[in-house]
Amino acid sequence: MAQTHVRPVCFMATPLGTAALAPRPQGSAETIDVDTLWHKVLAPMVDEPGDEPVRADRSALAALVGAMRGLLAPRP
Repeated sequence: MAQTHVRPVCFMATPLGTAALAPRPQGSAETIDVDTLWHKVLAPMVDEPGDEPVRADRSALAALVGAMRGLLAPRP
């Protein structure tokens, strides 16, 4: 029987979309595009040594993350 290689998983919970920077470093943008940060920096950094990058909102746990986000969202 052939062996299958299972990569270690690196599960990351990050903000979704854009996030405000607070406190804002002098001269920097007020927000950061976390999706771009994930795709261009974080996921490749995890993938390079052989781990499987998994972002909370892109996994089977996305429904749970969405529910938690709803519970943690500020109420008007």
